[in-house]
Amino acid sequence: PSFFSVISSGINAEYGDAGMSASVAELEALLDIMHTKCSEAEAYATNIDGTQKKNTTILLGGCSFSTNQIAQREALLNNLEHIPEKPKDRIAWRIDKNTKPTGWDLEWGLEEDSMLLIGVYEHGLGSWDKVIADAKLNLSEKVFPAEGEGKPRPEHLQTRAEYLLKNLPKLMTKSPTKTPKKKERRERKKKKEEPVEDD
Repeated sequence: PSFFSVISSGINAEYGDAGMSASVAELEALLDIMHTKCSEAEAYATNIDGTQKKNTTILLGGCSFSTNQIAQREALLNNLEHIPEKPKDRIAWRIDKNTKPTGWDLEWGLEEDSMLLIGVYEHGLGSWDKVIADAKLNLSEKVFPAEGEGKPRPEHLQTRAEYLLKNLPKLMTKSPTKTPKKKERRERKKKKEEPVEDD
């Protein structure tokens, strides 16, 4: 599963039941366009020896995006495939193996690490206000205000989440078995486009 299919899953989890199907479709179409542009840019920026040119960018909607930064973020978010798609299974999901200590002022362990990644899955990496405010994650009492002096504060969640995402395959005993939603959409589209031949 790709970073873009993970985002699509998040979009559907957040908005799929809110009567916003048109907006979801538009966002998924935008993700498809961005993925295509990134692939084209990476192919164009590949040298003869197979190395990549630095600072490759794409222009989308008048905004410039670094393909290197997108690739790095994709590598992290791809590992969210370990988290179940179904809400009931997702909230019961936990990291299997011990993670490194945080050294924070408030108690923080596997439970909080697991809830943090579920929050990233549902609200996005960097949306810490939403993650903290999500009552089912029980993190509101585990994080100091941004203007506070203790740890963790919202900015510390970013570093912790990136560490967890990077190492998540090593922290899980089972491999994910999900089918990428992007691939499923392409397969459905391909079937619709294939002509029906007479027997």
